[in-house]
Amino acid sequence: MKGLPLKQRRFFCCIYALAIIIIACSLIQENFNIYIEDYNRIIFFIAITGLTESVTLYFNKISFSTTFAVTLATYMLFGPFESIIILLSGFLIRVLKVDSNTYKHLFNTPCYGTLFNCSMFTVSLLGANCIIMYIVKQIVWIQDSIILIIIFSASYFIINKIILSCMMKLYTGQSFRYCFIKDLKLGILNYIIMIPFGVILVYLYT
Repeated sequence: MKGLPLKQRRFFCCIYALAIIIIACSLIQENFNIYIEDYNRIIFFIAITGLTESVTLYFNKISFSTTFAVTLATYMLFGPFESIIILLSGFLIRVLKVDSNTYKHLFNTPCYGTLFNCSMFTVSLLGANCIIMYIVKQIVWIQDSIILIIIFSASYFIINKIILSCMMKLYTGQSFRYCFIKDLKLGILNYIIMIPFGVILVYLYT
């Protein structure tokens, strides 16, 4: 991280701090318990997440990541904190093929990059969870599970893309609006397709 420009270092530190703050606030507001019988299920979903992070699907020259389907399923099954553990652990054990002879994994990725991704996932998921908790408590008429799933997915997606667009703005020098719209167009189809798969995964598991 020492070789990075000052603006990029400040940005990464802000995301790290934001992740810590949202974890602390979420822990204060909600109880966090993992029971003994949960460990086998958590390990099972960590393995699936690691696999989805390692494999990218292609259809008509468009790439699709299936990780969000697993993240949505674990959020629905276990709640936000177990889902974060599964998502981050799965991300850390991924082995992503870059080209025919090169693989990206935890041990050849800069620490600041790994920490940034983990922080971004944390802020996206717990931020979306905070929005859901507010809606459930304050907006009584929105209690339908399908609507809440859509709101959670949209919140996760938007928060994630805002953070990524801020980073791309620093790296490319292009405007935030341009980076956000470009990333939105590239990612929205993937999320829309993965929502039903996440729900199906929940039903298959239960």
